[in-house]
Amino acid sequence: MNYITNIHSKLCYILMILLYNIPLLLGGLIYLAFRPIDLIMFDWVKLIRLQYIIGIYRVEIHDFYYILPYYVIYSLPTGLWAYSFVTTISIIPIAKNYRKYMFALSLVIILGSEIGQYFGILSGFFDLADLTTNIVFVILAFTTIKIKEWVK
Repeated sequence: MNYITNIHSKLCYILMILLYNIPLLLGGLIYLAFRPIDLIMFDWVKLIRLQYIIGIYRVEIHDFYYILPYYVIYSLPTGLWAYSFVTTISIIPIAKNYRKYMFALSLVIILGSEIGQYFGILSGFFDLADLTTNIVFVILAFTTIKIKEWVK
């Protein structure tokens, strides 16, 4: 019985990792499809030598640029990444004493990056839609984590 419980726990853990990181992948795909190629993400693409594949992907999906709302292309990816970041932190096997500090740090990183842009501390452009999206997706992440804990 213990063996079956152990396998079940591992499968649930793997499923959580996948579900928590699908938003990360989706945000990345939106970025790669529609954002300017001078962004740092494209340096990573060059580093792993995927320029050709990403170039084909961008050509094939380009027409969606005219269909998708501005929000989906420019604000949704950051919210998806925020969700993925916070939910992934929740499954890192760290002592419960440190978890609240990890969540606080995630909020500082997520919200601080946009606020840092507002004050010119960080490069980029402050966007209220990005800040709002990040707040909403962080709340969704915390809600997901709480629901997961209630189901246990």
